[in-house]
Amino acid sequence: MVLDDRALGDLHAPATGLFSGSEVTARVWIDGSTVSPPAAEAAAEAAAAAGVAYVSAPISGNPGVVEAGQAIFAISGDEAGLDITEDVCLRMGRAVHRVGSRAEANVVKICTNALLGVTMQSLAEIAVLADRLGVSRAGLLEFVNDSAIGSPFSRYKTPALIELDFPTAFTPEGQRKDIRLALDLARSVEVPMSVLTETEVAYSRLIAGGLGAGQDFATLILNVARDAGHTLRPEPRS
Repeated sequence: MVLDDRALGDLHAPATGLFSGSEVTARVWIDGSTVSPPAAEAAAEAAAAAGVAYVSAPISGNPGVVEAGQAIFAISGDEAGLDITEDVCLRMGRAVHRVGSRAEANVVKICTNALLGVTMQSLAEIAVLADRLGVSRAGLLEFVNDSAIGSPFSRYKTPALIELDFPTAFTPEGQRKDIRLALDLARSVEVPMSVLTETEVAYSRLIAGGLGAGQDFATLILNVARDAGHTLRPEPRS
């Protein structure tokens, strides 16, 4: 699992990559990175040339979820590698979803992270709105989390939005990278994504303004509050 397309490309560089030695003994290359489909397909071609099956297996789950064995995986790629990949992933997580024979898993993960990015921005906006109108963020989010729109993600992010403490599970830079991957895919097939486009701007402003430096992407709430000219204060959870 590596950070981005460039890092994945380095792993199969002809002169220095995984297949540059005189003998390759691996049967399957399982890649857990969130990268673009073209990057995954290039890695698959390099693996095939070396006689190795390639499977994309991006993981979904923050560090705590992974440590608890509750992560899930989308997998796609060479049929010869899917069974062993599923077995390996189930040793680390709770579920594996087979989604195709090429880079479909990368599409699934990018779309999921795009939704994650939009959801975080929306949670930040409603939390600031409620706070500005005199409603505690704790009270608002308790209601949201008990409603049909509540989710494991909204519940997981609630302490950060209430207490204004942002230990890093996923950085703003990492989330923006995934949003940009989604927007690149959308442009390639002419799918308008106006909400995601505006969300990318929000993350870029957060990063440029420095409010999220070294912290979690839930720091979006600080950016929203700054734009509103509103001062947030930590609240105790109810």
